[in-house]
Amino acid sequence: MERKRKSGVQISLATSSLLIGSFVSELFTFALGMYVLKVYKSSILFSLIIFIGPFLSFIFSPFIGHLVDHFDHKRIVIIAQIASTLVLSIATYFLFIVGNKTYFPAIIVVLSGLLELCDAFQSTAYKASTTGVVPTADQQKLISLEQGVNIIASLFSPILGGGLFAVIPVISFFVLDIAGEIVALILILFLNFNFAEVVKTNEKPKEQSILLDSKEALSFIKSDKILASMAVFGIIANFSLAAINVGIPYVLVTLYKMKSTLFGIIQAVIAVGMLTASILWSVKHIKASLTKMTGLFGLLTTFSFVLFCLPLFTKLNMFVVYAISMLILGLSVTSVNMPVSIYIRTKIPFEIQGRVNAFFNSAVSVLTPVGTAVFGLLFDKVSPIILFGITGVIILILSIFMLTIDVPNKKTIKAL
Repeated sequence: MERKRKSGVQISLATSSLLIGSFVSELFTFALGMYVLKVYKSSILFSLIIFIGPFLSFIFSPFIGHLVDHFDHKRIVIIAQIASTLVLSIATYFLFIVGNKTYFPAIIVVLSGLLELCDAFQSTAYKASTTGVVPTADQQKLISLEQGVNIIASLFSPILGGGLFAVIPVISFFVLDIAGEIVALILILFLNFNFAEVVKTNEKPKEQSILLDSKEALSFIKSDKILASMAVFGIIANFSLAAINVGIPYVLVTLYKMKSTLFGIIQAVIAVGMLTASILWSVKHIKASLTKMTGLFGLLTTFSFVLFCLPLFTKLNMFVVYAISMLILGLSVTSVNMPVSIYIRTKIPFEIQGRVNAFFNSAVSVLTPVGTAVFGLLFDKVSPIILFGITGVIILILSIFMLTIDVPNKKTIKAL
């Protein structure tokens, strides 16, 4: 009973730290984007601060994975958190104290890149520690609550940011982010990264180059049938789902001139679906095969794309159909993410967690903005029905692929 109580404390510390850190970071990112568009009126600079972070994370992912697998996870998380605070403080000094506006754009770009890089180190090391932070019985609960926390942060921070941006100076967002990062750091200091007493198969990792480490990780991913299939599904699906980020605003606002209030409701509905799924999986234990669950909810995602197409060639009410489809999409996407996250963070040997997490994190972080850019170009040239239809077919094929994977009931995963 005492151990269960302590596990609950661990979950509270982890989710509280994530909520505060994610919320202030999202708030800051929103304000920084608004500042760039308002002051410099440059879409190129705005695009650059979006792309620079994922690009650096991708380039440094082999080093991040190598570092996480060879050094203490908590120490890496703490150093990355301190580094984020220092980067923000130094940028605040040069932007608002020194105040030489000639270098503002360069400082903003460097700031965005360094913050994303610090976050890559922090999140990779933290995710690689899931099996140590809580016992097996609570791992799914922790992962689902973390998803819910991230959804809350991404939903409410732009709303609050939009209201605050009009009434407070931009330096206030820097100060808020610094304060939030410090509070998150304090909570992390109290978190026990070896509460569940993880048993390592190799006490001393092999000393070898980053290149060999990366090759070893890729070989491991290819040799693990479940992991390889999830990698294929996750990478292609994340790229394809960028069609939603571009397509929904384009169809509803640009083509059909929907009122901003109705469009805002539709955008909020997906968050309701995602939160509902996160809460559901925090209390309901997944008993089905992880690959089967990914495939089943992938089919549900495909159904939402069918619904996106229907009002474009029928007289069905656009608002009602899109609200329903976004709710289904929120439920299904979060439910698809759950088995992938559970497998990567809890079933992979501790000694290779860093490299595997770094690979997945960097792939997703790069493909999301790339996908958004590609679909941004396509929606100007191609009919939304065709694009939604093709995307739905891609998700359908991936889902069937996941459903057909034959996984042994008892699978032993060997460390390298």
